[in-house]
Amino acid sequence: MFDENTHPKKASNARAVFYGLMALGTGLRFYQLDRALGGGDENQILLEYMDASFKEIVTTYFAGGHHVFHTVLIRLMTLGFGDENAVAARFPAFLSGILCLWLIHRIALRMFDSAAVARLSLLIAAICPIHIYYSQTARGYSLLMFLSAAAVYAALRLLEPSSRALWGTVLTVCAVLSVYVMPTNVYFVFGLAGWIFLSLLAPFWKDEFASSGVSPKRQAWWFLGLFLLTAAASYLLYLPMKDQMIAEAKNYHLEKFVGTSNPALAGKIPAETLTLIFPGATAWFLPFLLAGTVWGNTVRRSYRLLPLCVFFLPLLVPLLTGVGGVSADLSIQPADPGRLHGGGHGADGRVSGTDRWPQRGANRCRRRDRP
Repeated sequence: MFDENTHPKKASNARAVFYGLMALGTGLRFYQLDRALGGGDENQILLEYMDASFKEIVTTYFAGGHHVFHTVLIRLMTLGFGDENAVAARFPAFLSGILCLWLIHRIALRMFDSAAVARLSLLIAAICPIHIYYSQTARGYSLLMFLSAAAVYAALRLLEPSSRALWGTVLTVCAVLSVYVMPTNVYFVFGLAGWIFLSLLAPFWKDEFASSGVSPKRQAWWFLGLFLLTAAASYLLYLPMKDQMIAEAKNYHLEKFVGTSNPALAGKIPAETLTLIFPGATAWFLPFLLAGTVWGNTVRRSYRLLPLCVFFLPLLVPLLTGVGGVSADLSIQPADPGRLHGGGHGADGRVSGTDRWPQRGANRCRRRDRP
């Protein structure tokens, strides 16, 4: 990094590149944001919750998954702008995608202290087809990525001399809300916590944080309190729908993995995840990802393990318990870049002279009849 005061022209050019990349990412995500509602993965949320009360939203959980916090935001948007306003329904996902791009740039700066690395990270995220798709789809995946990135950024700030009250609050709130969007994001929070404790307590890394003025062991206790608070708050938020979630897992998700051994399941998850993130020819980027993880010039050596811990530590859960999986039916569809501009041509569902979403009434009756 350079001093902006002594290199004003270079600083001006750097800002121009940053704003240009942000504009590129915003434009790609805004394109066809107003397409017809109901395509792809949006149909479920429209049929089940577009007209639901807030009480129903926060107390029901049925097949296919319910991104509760995101559904609350969509309901607020439709109350304010109408349930036929496609831009309003997708705005939480769109705004989350833009904020996520900014956070990716900030995280890269914190980890590598390199404007070039930060700009390259921003460019890759800005043109990423999957991230574009989720940023213009009325589901909770984009919001989930933003909240997870915000939790990582807050953790990095807490490991440096900074306001513990501010960033501790940001970490806890973002971690809780990310789990409230999707309960399986508890795996991500588990991996992030594992990386933090490993960095602070491992003998070969804990000296990196001695300059903060607080002993690594005391910092570890501070983080433990934050993660326990995250767990308690997440449990309380899901308590009204706990029984439904357990039934959902038993009757829908876990049936997909009957007969699969724990080691096989733990090995299947990373393989399918990488296939979804790097479909087709984009798999050629994997060696560069590995090289950057192993040999990247990070500010602290422990930062190199952040992606590995977040990716691999959660695999201990299916390895030990046999519970876990990848929802390929939801994730593999948007992986095709061709769907970025075709996703809106799915089940529109609006018929002249009938209810705007004709299946909605029958769908909601079926939901109430379920145990």
